[in-house]
Amino acid sequence: MQKRIPSYEKLSAIFNEILSTEELDDVLNLFQPVDVKSGELYLDVGEIPKYFSFVASGLFRYYYITKEGEEFTKHFSIENTFMVSISAFLQNRGSYFFIEALEDSTILSADLKHLYSLSKTNMNIMNFMVKLFETLFILKEKREADFLLKDARERYEEFLLDYPGLEDRVMQYHIASYLGINPVSLSRIRKGLVS
Repeated sequence: MQKRIPSYEKLSAIFNEILSTEELDDVLNLFQPVDVKSGELYLDVGEIPKYFSFVASGLFRYYYITKEGEEFTKHFSIENTFMVSISAFLQNRGSYFFIEALEDSTILSADLKHLYSLSKTNMNIMNFMVKLFETLFILKEKREADFLLKDARERYEEFLLDYPGLEDRVMQYHIASYLGINPVSLSRIRKGLVS
């Protein structure tokens, strides 16, 4: 049974709170383990999302590239979080952003259409999906507010709170692009916090 494999334990614990034992087995059987190498794309720009994934181990970055080639990091997916482009799936259109593995990672992936269909017939799964969408919306709204109401130093301090330990796992330019500043400005902010 898949739920006994270590990489399924956290996923099982999340669904176990809302599903019966029989429902849990049905849902866990939708998720298959996939290894993703560092630097490999999980989702390409223009690609319609096919999978809903749980990060069992590793790290991913959501990012945009402008026509001028400048990168803007939108989000990081760390262990024990879900990964998908919700708006692209719901609108059946290509993603506006890339999702790239920053480390060798293991994810558990389910066919998104199958899971979404299942949620229409199972109220517990529907409630889970609604809760997930609510969480993603709250994160999006918070990020927008941070950009509008906080300066770069405050955004950096917020990053440290939101992603503890991540600073040591990603490149400085990834953090800078997440904060909307250049690496030199980030370096100054970091030095200012130390002194």
